[in-house]
Amino acid sequence: GATIENIADHMSALNRAGWNADGFNAWVSGVYRDHDYDDYTRIGQNAGNNGFRGTIGFDYGMSNAVSLGLALGYGKSDLDLDGGYGVKTDGYNWGATIRLTQGNLFAAGGYTEGDLNADTTRPGAYGLTALGKAEGHGNAAFIDAGFKIPLDGLTISPLVGYRYTEANFDAFVETGAAGGNVAVPKHTFTSSVGKIGAEATFDWNGITPIIHAAYNKEFADEPRSITLKLNSATAAMASQTYTINATKEDFISTGLGLQGEVGSALWHVGYTAEFGQDDRFGHVVNAGVALRF
Repeated sequence: GATIENIADHMSALNRAGWNADGFNAWVSGVYRDHDYDDYTRIGQNAGNNGFRGTIGFDYGMSNAVSLGLALGYGKSDLDLDGGYGVKTDGYNWGATIRLTQGNLFAAGGYTEGDLNADTTRPGAYGLTALGKAEGHGNAAFIDAGFKIPLDGLTISPLVGYRYTEANFDAFVETGAAGGNVAVPKHTFTSSVGKIGAEATFDWNGITPIIHAAYNKEFADEPRSITLKLNSATAAMASQTYTINATKEDFISTGLGLQGEVGSALWHVGYTAEFGQDDRFGHVVNAGVALRF
């Protein structure tokens, strides 16, 4: 979800700063991801995946404890595998947010949906390249919760969270590979991740350093089957069913961040490293600003 990750970062910054839910906030947040895999979805290929996601949003406080909001985001990602295979995806999405705060307890959630576009590339026979264009629709949801434990000059916050994303792509037919073009049917990708972790914050000359770590568990581990067919053929023998392993990426995330206030503005920046299965290693950089009116 291009938007839910930025919504979550924004909400976390508000909670650390101790801002009540009342009032009106306008905000912008962005994240850049860069991941490498030595055995992508267990097919024995190296892969690289990177992309940027940006979001703008507005929060309105219904009370000191509850705020509701709207968000609009855009995201793009490039997946490149060994052998000339690749997928470039981009799309806009929009959604709604909610934030709850009561004393040292806090929670946040959001739901988004939007349109997707994907361009696929794969090597064909005789040096040809098969190209595909797919349109689709995606939706995503998240919920985070935690509580602050103030200590002597330090605040520890145990955290739990859940994220669900789904991408549905329409059927398409490749071009560029002559008789080797493949007809790809409608298909769906899902991810369902729960996390548990904690963060520590403290004051440093008016700036708040952040140290955090979490274990992230992927629950959507069922393999998916998809039947591909040569577009130029009519016989059933020209089709074949493939099993696509889910990208079951249990991983550990840990990182550092800073945030602070300048007048009515709240800013945050952060870096997170992710270590996971299939020799996954990723860098995540995020930044954002919120203005209170």
